[in-house]
Amino acid sequence: RPDAILIALASWSEEDEMVSLSADWDALGLGDGVGHRAYAPEVEGLQESSDIDLSAVHVPAGKGLFMVVKRSGEP
Repeated sequence: RPDAILIALASWSEEDEMVSLSADWDALGLGDGVGHRAYAPEVEGLQESSDIDLSAVHVPAGKGLFMVVKRSGEP
């Protein structure tokens, strides 16, 4: 979508991990990245909906998550 990107993360670690994500938002078509909203959408049987801080993303042990990052000002 022109106003959002989907990020898929996975971990094969035996422990929960905390990672920090950064990107060239302008190259992705999302402007400067200031004020963007990141969240995990609900996926039945896989993950619950939650807001995400890209500087501290919790990745469950042996699992992963889908995240959406939307441009500033987008619902």
